This record gives sequence, structure tokens and C-alpha cells, in this order.
Amino acid sequence: MYCFSILNNPKRKADIKKILSVLKNHKTRNDITCFFLREKYPVLISNNVDPFSKNNHELTNQILDVLIDLNIPVQINTRGGYGWQEASEKLKPSLWYVSVPYSDDEVRKLYEPAAPSLDERFDMVKEIMKKHKVMIGINPFDVQFSENHKKIIDQYSEIGIKYFWVNAFHLNYKQQANLTDRQKEILGEDLLTRGAKKEFPTETIELYLAIKAYAEEKGCTIVGTPSGHYEPYFEDLYSVYPKTMPTQNDFFKWCEENKKEGDFISFSEFYDFFAPLLPVIEGNISSYIYNKSNLDDKTYNKKMRLTNVLHPYWDSKAGLNLAKYYPVFSWVKKQTERKLDWVKDPDGDRMLMYHPNNYNTKEYLILE
Repeated sequence: MYCFSILNNPKRKADIKKILSVLKNHKTRNDITCFFLREKYPVLISNNVDPFSKNNHELTNQILDVLIDLNIPVQINTRGGYGWQEASEKLKPSLWYVSVPYSDDEVRKLYEPAAPSLDERFDMVKEIMKKHKVMIGINPFDVQFSENHKKIIDQYSEIGIKYFWVNAFHLNYKQQANLTDRQKEILGEDLLTRGAKKEFPTETIELYLAIKAYAEEKGCTIVGTPSGHYEPYFEDLYSVYPKTMPTQNDFFKWCEENKKEGDFISFSEFYDFFAPLLPVIEGNISSYIYNKSNLDDKTYNKKMRLTNVLHPYWDSKAGLNLAKYYPVFSWVKKQTERKLDWVKDPDGDRMLMYHPNNYNTKEYLILE
């Protein structure tokens, strides 16, 4: 396997005619994607397949040529491979995310036999960081992939890498169904069971805390693991782009500056923070809802203001799931005369409690 993300759709093939048609006509088409292209927001290549695998690198560089001609910036996510030198030379300074989840190349050969060796990735990083911003992804993060994550930190920090993206191994049952029997055998039942769980095992959390502390000793920062605290690496790495969309990280900074332990946050405050930062545009916004398959309300498939995405982001299974994934936020329940009910604002939206000094791994708190 070259990249685990291919398991989302193993038969995926790029429609080059469609891609080039979108790029050719982006100035006249009125969909939201073309709006972002016209406005020169950066394009991510790619979080689904590796752009520099043997099968993809020629197409990648063809698309990059068009994007460069249109002055549209890009971010590169890769393990390396073929054609990255050409891409690095012709691109303006960009952010490159390079995946290095292994500390032993024999282990890498077992799980990613077709992917570049660890030495090849290291040599690539040394070259591209002369021009570009680089972040190393220890992702997927699991003791089965590396028994010595400190070795990765040591090697890359010595050449000046400051940021390491760490995220636990996750492979849901739908993705696992696309594995061959041989791949399932190599990964093993224990790892597949861990990968399918929504909560992190205790040993993974302990491993993460240890590598986080070690990285800090080396003057580095571990990022990518949800906490709800503001992470300044965004401003550093994405400074190469003249324009970006707001993220939840921006909201976390607002919370730290405007809220204290135990304060409530309403949807109105969430909306008032994000709405002025979003472009004024109408279109089918369903593509900008994280998990739209979990959204029962199909009216979001219609043409509407982009700011309408904020309500499902606030409180739906398809949204940011702030209380679920970020332990500094919780939904709150309170005992009323007749029932235990959610604390809501006057418009009927649930309210979050902010508790940055007291992590809660559940989605809710009950007020006494």
C-alpha cells in the first residue's frame, strides 16, 4: 500500500478532463469551488491520494502547471516519490506536509512497500525546506508503526523542522472492508480493532503525552491532536498564503481572549465571530459540511448563503462536534422542574460551556 487514504475509494481515478474544465472555466462558473479559485485561495493536493506516487506524479505536475499559470497557490501533502523536485522548483513558497510515521525502514517496507524509503523522505525534506514551509506528519500514530517516535523528532528537529502533526491510527469498518485479506493479515486484528474505535486507547494517550513532552524539550511542537486550545503554528505555516479561510483554531484564540473558565458560549457568539470572516457568496454549500451524510436536513443541498453552514457546524453530527472532539468544551444539562434538559439560548440552540483548565472527555456536563 502507498497511502492508507486510498482505502476511501480504491478504484478512484482522477477525471483530468473535468479538472481542466473547472480550471479553464473557473472565471465564469458560479459554483463555490470556482469562487475560491477566482479569489486565489490555496488548493490542497492531496489528502486523498499521494500526488507523487508513480501513477500520479505526471498528472500532478500537469495540474500544477495550470494552477501556477493562474496564480493559484497550493499546499502539498505527500510521502514523496516521483516528480516532487520539479514541483518544488516551480511552485512559489508553499506548505508541504510530509508523512513519516515510521522510525525503522523495515517496518515501513511491511506497511508501505511501494512508498519511498525513510532516507528518501528525509533527503526530500532537506531539499524542499530550503524554499518551502514543511511539517512532518507522524500519522498514523501507533506503537505498531514505530516503537521509537523520539527518533523521528530527533532526526527532523536537527535540520530545523519545528512542527510534527500527530494523529492516532483510525480506519473505520467501511475503509477496512476495502482491505485485501493479505493487508488485513499484515495490519493484524489488534490494530484494526484500535483503528475502528472512536475513543483513543489509554496506551495511545500515554504514548502521545510522552512524545509531546519530548518534542517540547527539543524546542518543537506537536500539533493536530484535538484539544480546543489555540495553536500558533497555523499563523507560521500558513503565512506563505495571502488568503485563507477561517478555522476552528481562530475561534479557539477568540475563546482564550474573551472567555474564562466556566463561561457559556452561544451560537450567536460563534456566528458573530465567523460570519464576517467568510466570503459573501451563495451556492450549494453541502460540500462544505464535514460529514454531510450525517445531516438529515437536505435543504443544505440548495443554493444559499455560505454563512448558513455555521449552524450545522455548531450543533449537528455533520459539524465541528466541538464538545465531542475538543475537551475544553461541553454541552450542559440542568435539572428543571419536570426534566433534565439542555441549557439553551433564547433561540433554542444548545449552549457550550468553556473550561480550558478542566478537560472533560464526555460531550456534556450536568449542572448541580
